[in-house]
Amino acid sequence: MFYLIITFLLPIILSILTAIVDDNSAYMGLLLALTFFSYGLSVILIIWGVIDNNEKKSEAINDKFGEAIWKFKHLNETRCFVSPKKIARIGMDTENKRVTIIQGYYVNEYDYNSYYYKDHIIDFNNIMETEIIQNGVLITETSRGSQLGGAIVGGVLAGGVGAVIGGLSGSTKTEEETKSIELGIFVNDLENPYYKITFYSQYSSEAENISKERALQECKEWFSILKYIINQD
Repeated sequence: MFYLIITFLLPIILSILTAIVDDNSAYMGLLLALTFFSYGLSVILIIWGVIDNNEKKSEAINDKFGEAIWKFKHLNETRCFVSPKKIARIGMDTENKRVTIIQGYYVNEYDYNSYYYKDHIIDFNNIMETEIIQNGVLITETSRGSQLGGAIVGGVLAGGVGAVIGGLSGSTKTEEETKSIELGIFVNDLENPYYKITFYSQYSSEAENISKERALQECKEWFSILKYIINQD
């Protein structure tokens, strides 16, 4: 309540008093000074509130993310990838032939307490198909029974990359800026048949200093691993 009064009500009250007090009043100078001060203080408090809320959100997400990972402690993961802002995670236990996936959800995106994770353990033989999606467009895919192992639909990376995902056959479309790179996974499960792991999200990744080249390489490696698993099982 005190925060609300200082941030919003005090500047308004002082502005009203400044408007109704005579310009020649001895209090005018003081009121003007207090008014400017209150507006400056309001700006500082708003910025502080935003920063504090972001820190609390980050702490809450880190705690819940850690709890979700802890459920995989009995596995022997040899590789993992965490999406920007911890919205998802994929890991692999080659010894037990399992893939682990964590995905984040929220009831209210503005309430960090409503954020939660679901964890999944998928046997290799239940992985049916995998795909790479760039800017919402399917780039390549591979599935059980497919000998070709995926055909590129299109898409190139701009900003110095200027090349289609290496090592895959197909044609290209008009060059455009890369805003997202995602790995899709179809599994043999009626309740959870599809997972999407974000490897690059333009604003989130740049904030975490993750380049599109690095994200693309990581996504290609995971695609190749899943492709190998699909072809083997």
